[in-house]
Amino acid sequence: MTKDGLALIVLVVLGVGLLSLVLMKSLLWAVGFPIAFAVLGIVCYGAEALLMKNKNKQTNA
Repeated sequence: MTKDGLALIVLVVLGVGLLSLVLMKSLLWAVGFPIAFAVLGIVCYGAEALLMKNKNKQTNA
């Protein structure tokens, strides 16, 4: 995961947190919803990294 990917995840989490706080007006939504998005982003970037690693391994073999 690159610095750009981490920065993007942080910005999206902050944006979602602010939006959920404004729309839902609940601390649970303001905390839980962005955490769920952060976990989803990390899982997606991790899966992408694994796929690229396997692809590079297959092309080198």
